[in-house]
Amino acid sequence: MSILEKLKEDEIDALKKSEQLKLNTLRFLKSAVHNEEIAAGKAATDETAVKIIQKQIKQCQESIEGFKAGNRADLVEKETAELEILKSYLPKRV
Repeated sequence: MSILEKLKEDEIDALKKSEQLKLNTLRFLKSAVHNEEIAAGKAATDETAVKIIQKQIKQCQESIEGFKAGNRADLVEKETAELEILKSYLPKRV
């Protein structure tokens, strides 16, 4: 199963289970993939999806650092949860 197919399946599952954080994270990720498809003018591949996920992970990590500096524990917790969701879609390293 490709990463993009897994995203779609997991989005539907999160919707059914009312997992709002996961649903929002997956929708944001799918939107980023869709925007990349429009910019490239072709369908996204798993390789493209991995690059987008890595970019989103980097943004989450930067946000976490900023929120820690601002003593915003609530936002650190939210971003950390999003980070874990994003990391689960990266291929396992051998």
